Amino acid sequence: MNDGDFSAEERRLQFARQALADELQHRRDKLWKIFSWTSGLLVAVIGGVAAISAKNDMELNGWPVAVAIILAAAALTVYSTGWIHQNLRIEQRVMDSLEKLDKKLGIDQIQWGKPLFGYSMTIVLLCIAAIGASVLTATWS
Repeated sequence: MNDGDFSAEERRLQFARQALADELQHRRDKLWKIFSWTSGLLVAVIGGVAAISAKNDMELNGWPVAVAIILAAAALTVYSTGWIHQNLRIEQRVMDSLEKLDKKLGIDQIQWGKPLFGYSMTIVLLCIAAIGASVLTATWS
């Protein structure tokens, strides 16, 4: 089938669909990058705290350091999960528009289930682990 087999309206719909599909891919790539960046930083915090606590002569130097780590992990988590949810809302609007175009073009939809743990929940769990590691290894006196 070549472009001559499609009406101008069908070509316009196909172009719009491709633009939406590209936007969807961009959003999914962006979600992965946000998750990857955030989880990498939180795992580094956990690893750093664990490395410090593994040395007999080293510990987190009192509550100010632990509080700073806790606040940084919490702020990073709040910011990144907000960013993720914003991109998920945009992704949903793109998917809704794609579904409408697919119906017009006669393309069957694939229904995907939602994961039990998504990016946000994983980041929250990593944040809890980073906070826990900081609390457990700090000297509070």
